[in-house]
Amino acid sequence: MNTKFLSLSSLNTNQTTTFPIIGVVDNTLLTISLSGVTERIFPTHLIIQWGDGVEDFFENDILQNQNISSNIFSSLLIDKYTHEYFPSTVSTNQTLTATVSLYYTNSNISTFTLPLSITNYDYATSVGDVRLVNTDYLQSGDKIHQLVTDEGGYLIELLVK
Repeated sequence: MNTKFLSLSSLNTNQTTTFPIIGVVDNTLLTISLSGVTERIFPTHLIIQWGDGVEDFFENDILQNQNISSNIFSSLLIDKYTHEYFPSTVSTNQTLTATVSLYYTNSNISTFTLPLSITNYDYATSVGDVRLVNTDYLQSGDKIHQLVTDEGGYLIELLVK
C-alpha cells in the first residue's frame, strides 16, 4: 500500500484553499495534518468528505489533548486524519475531490479542496516495455515468440497458431 501525507495550513479562519491535483497510485493511505491551521479563533468541529462517498465528522475536545509545548490546544489540530483510497475496478484512472471543512466559533469556515487522481497500477504498467528476444518456428507451422519485460526481466512465451 502507498502512503501520502498532506499538511494543511491557513492564516485566517475564513479561508478557501484549492490544492493542485494530487496524484496517487493504487491503494493509498492518505494522512492529513491540520497542525498549520490557525487557532486564533477556537475551532468547533471538522467535516472531511473524502470524495468517495465517505464523510467523517469530528468534534473538538480541548480537554482531551493539550500540547502546550507547541501552543496547540485544539484536538482537531493535533490529531491526524487518515483514509484509504482504492483504485477503480473499471478504469485505469479515477478523479475524486476531497473537502476538508473546519468550522469556528465565530461561524467562519476554512475549506480545503483536494482534487485526487487515482491511477490503477495494472499489469501493463507493472511490466513496462516488452522486447522480442527469440522466435521459434515449429514443424506444425506455429510460432513461439519469447519476450522479456523491462521491469523484472520476466520471460513471456506467446504461441501463435
